[in-house]
Amino acid sequence: MNFVTVPFVVFFLGVLCCCRLLRDRPGFFRIFLPAAGLVFYAAGGLYAVPLLPLEAALAWGAGRLTGRGSPLALSEAGRRRAAGIGIALCLLPLALLKYYEFFLGSLHDLSLGRTALLMPTDIADWALPAGLSFYSFQAVAYIIDRCRNPEESPASYVDLLSYLAFFPTVLAGPIMRPGDFLTQAARAPAREVDAAGSTALILSGLFKKVVLASFLSEHAVRGVFALPEAYSSGTVLLATYAYAVQIYCDFSGYTDLATGIAGFMGFTLPRNFDAPYLSCNIREFWRRWHITLSSWLRDYLYIPLGGNRKGPARHGVNLLLTMALGGLWHGAHLRFVVWGLLHGAALVLLLLWRKIFPPAEDGDGRSAGAGNPALGCLCARFATFHFVCAAWVFFRAEDLPTAMSMLERIVLWNEPGEMLPFTVPLAVAAGLGIQWAGPSIRVAFLRLLDALSRPVQVVLAALLAGLILRMGPDGVFPFIYFSF
Repeated sequence: MNFVTVPFVVFFLGVLCCCRLLRDRPGFFRIFLPAAGLVFYAAGGLYAVPLLPLEAALAWGAGRLTGRGSPLALSEAGRRRAAGIGIALCLLPLALLKYYEFFLGSLHDLSLGRTALLMPTDIADWALPAGLSFYSFQAVAYIIDRCRNPEESPASYVDLLSYLAFFPTVLAGPIMRPGDFLTQAARAPAREVDAAGSTALILSGLFKKVVLASFLSEHAVRGVFALPEAYSSGTVLLATYAYAVQIYCDFSGYTDLATGIAGFMGFTLPRNFDAPYLSCNIREFWRRWHITLSSWLRDYLYIPLGGNRKGPARHGVNLLLTMALGGLWHGAHLRFVVWGLLHGAALVLLLLWRKIFPPAEDGDGRSAGAGNPALGCLCARFATFHFVCAAWVFFRAEDLPTAMSMLERIVLWNEPGEMLPFTVPLAVAAGLGIQWAGPSIRVAFLRLLDALSRPVQVVLAALLAGLILRMGPDGVFPFIYFSF
């Protein structure tokens, strides 16, 4: 169920009414919360609904075996084995439904076709359930946290199902940590909510998605990425910028919507974006882009691999492996692995650069830099942004040859071809401008709401939402990260 649809509005209003009615019945609310999530998830296809209770059951069972109150007296090694088995079982549906064809094709190539006789191929024809990557990672996080902190009380099955099936996040995140959600769920339903802040987030998400992301997809990105040879070099470069803005506005717009929707229910979601295109280096970019995924990869993959504790060579390998797997998480295609490896290589190069030229620090421990710090940061931002844009080409293109064709057309320059409407660079500029002006616009809007009565606030929000939807194209474009 897409957030930007009338059925979802009806569903959400019903959920809010139930939340209000169940304020004094927390026990009923604990049952209502996962039920609402399953109803929301079922709108995308009934065939996938059993996966959520199954994932919750596997994570709950593994958590019971690895923590306090375990029915079995397991040793430390036994607890780790139980956690490993639980993690493998939680990831099995993801491996079968998302990566089966990718790995089967690789094995087929390596074994000269003999694997085709050993493995069925019809699994690859099954539709990928929406959100499977997101709630699988949350299930894994719960098992690992239970193994790391065995003395903490385990979550009940109902609460764990609520965590995985929480409808604002179940399809595309943000990836929540179990402790953060379960603590909030224990004191829900909330009597006081930040209605103004949640309204601002929903309007922000609508504008980013409906106006900017949808416009750029329809008028620039789809055509150029489908047939780059038909467009001029400047147009291909502009389409590359357009996709960078589209994916930011699409995904951060979804995050804003999810955060605002959860806010009306009394839940606070983790921040997922922080003006990523203002980053001065690739490490900073990953502290600002899809923050919940990058922190998940750091805490549950990079650090367990050894992080930076086993020498510079192993440190570099861990960075490359983490980013390659992060790329593969986005999709079972070699172009996603290339995208991840490019970011991993950039992180390694940054690490080497800082080993050779350690940044100077001022008295407060901040990087001081030589010469003009403002100019140096501006140049670093310029270089980082263009590296990220170049890597996005592999992320968006249908295959590697198309990605190379686009980059070749940009590098050779002066290649003739079709142009894009003059409104495209305006939309790109608006999307980039949000990086700077977004926080100020939010503060000004909240001050305006504070000066108005509640009925006037509701009317103003409804008018702005209607205007935004009117500015968008006909039909509802799916969110990009629904496919991951």
